[in-house]
Amino acid sequence: PHRSALLERSSYDDPTFVAATERLVNVAYAVVRGFGLEGDDLVHAVRTVRAAVTGFVSLEQGHGFRVPTDIDASFAYLTRVLAAGLRPSPAPSTATG
Repeated sequence: PHRSALLERSSYDDPTFVAATERLVNVAYAVVRGFGLEGDDLVHAVRTVRAAVTGFVSLEQGHGFRVPTDIDASFAYLTRVLAAGLRPSPAPSTATG
């Protein structure tokens, strides 16, 4: 419990913890990169995924899901919605008109 909150701290004194955190964030980048994202799109997408998952976990840990619907099904829905939205931004139009 509460381990996810440790990942969101802005600074750490323990180099082992820093290395572990970097490995975890690198996994997120690798997964999201698999959707064909790069550059700023990649950074924005990883931030979005991290924010969504962190928020979901925070709500679950705080018993914020009070409606008696399967929480695992809600998380599966979240992952499907996020995955559906992970695609490169369209190239800017060069057409004039």
